[in-house]
Amino acid sequence: MESDRNVWGRVKYCIETFVRSIEFYLLSVGESGDKEWIVYTLSKIKGTEACDNWRDLIYQEITASNEETGVWQEFTDKFQKGFTHISNAEKAKNKLQKISQGKNMAEEYVTQFKAISMVSGLDYPTWIMFLKKGLAGNLRDKIYNSEIVPGNDTEKDFQEWCKKACILDYNWQIAHAE
Repeated sequence: MESDRNVWGRVKYCIETFVRSIEFYLLSVGESGDKEWIVYTLSKIKGTEACDNWRDLIYQEITASNEETGVWQEFTDKFQKGFTHISNAEKAKNKLQKISQGKNMAEEYVTQFKAISMVSGLDYPTWIMFLKKGLAGNLRDKIYNSEIVPGNDTEKDFQEWCKKACILDYNWQIAHAE
């Protein structure tokens, strides 16, 4: 499996290459205004919903600004930081879809799940959906068959799912250790 460092290296290289190609093109056609460079660059950004949202936000910022100088460098810095964040969030979303408890204790799974979910940019209902999907089937069934089943919407519901999974799994571990 490729390391995060290698993935980030590729993302950074792609971003730098993209920005350089935009700069070469705009210089070759004689375009010199920072705002024009930025608007042209934004018109070339297409991808995931996160990319589109970032592009639209930056477009709103730049069109609302009266500043004419020095914004290209600020933009390229934001671009690199923005897509680093998007890259990390996309990576976290992929991990959340694949992570599972397996033979681990629920506490280990929940701890790992929480660390990944924090950078995913997803909402609590989605966290809960992925958390339940990754729980060991028998543990998930025990929670669903318990007297009070946690909800599926809020941070409190998410914490309840985590707590209940850890407690039931711990109790099962103790019962089977004797």
